[in-house]
Amino acid sequence: IRQAIESVLNQIFEDFELIVIDDGSTDSSARIINSFSDSRVRYFYKGNEGLASTRNFALKESRGEFIALLDQDDIWLKNKLQKQLELFEKESETGIVFSDSYILDNEKRRAKTYFECCRPNRGMVFEELLLGYSNFIPLPTAMLRRQVFEKVGLFNTGYRLAEEWELFLRAAREFAFDYVDEPLACYRIHDGNFSRNKDIYIKETLEILNSWKVVCGDLFDKNSDKYYLRQAGIYLEAADFYALNGKKVQALTNINLALKNCRQPKTLLKKIVLSSL
Repeated sequence: IRQAIESVLNQIFEDFELIVIDDGSTDSSARIINSFSDSRVRYFYKGNEGLASTRNFALKESRGEFIALLDQDDIWLKNKLQKQLELFEKESETGIVFSDSYILDNEKRRAKTYFECCRPNRGMVFEELLLGYSNFIPLPTAMLRRQVFEKVGLFNTGYRLAEEWELFLRAAREFAFDYVDEPLACYRIHDGNFSRNKDIYIKETLEILNSWKVVCGDLFDKNSDKYYLRQAGIYLEAADFYALNGKKVQALTNINLALKNCRQPKTLLKKIVLSSL
């Protein structure tokens, strides 16, 4: 949490408020947060009700025109806010700006970047975000106009792990997206922040995918191959996380599940080989 807060306070762009929500911690988080004397830090303590509820609490307390998201184990690079706001100023119709991100492994090494794994898209990206291989927006890089939340609503508290993808999909139906094609954050991948929640993540992502199938039946009918590949991609994304943490058995298990849920095995095998490399 100290590194996350410091990465915000060290931004080149300085006109911001940092809302820190402590959702029921019992460790030293409160002491660390209160050690910062910067007047831009606004600290709130609340009971643990999940990520979506915590983010909604912060949104309701926020006062800025733009909202940027950061979890406690991630880090922003110094020029993140500056680079993204410059893009917003050029593009008045853009609702969300994101960027590439470094992925840190267990030893805090930069194993790869997010865009190496997930090709980003810009413009009206709803179809690509829904039926593309995976979610191409790394959460710690996302910056949204307040207008987005006013139009599509807040995070859905019915989801514990896939709430950001669900929100981005609603936003993509209404607003254009753009991205800065360079890493502006560091996203930590470690065993504790994924493996114990793997089944929940897969269940929620498949549920969101199929809920849009009901709403956008024609789109799914025209892109049935993409639909099955997206299903497979959910399992392969899990396999990739396990592989980064040296969990070979779990990675292979999810690769097998991906193959079972894909009607284009040759296409998926190419992705598996690239992912493994």
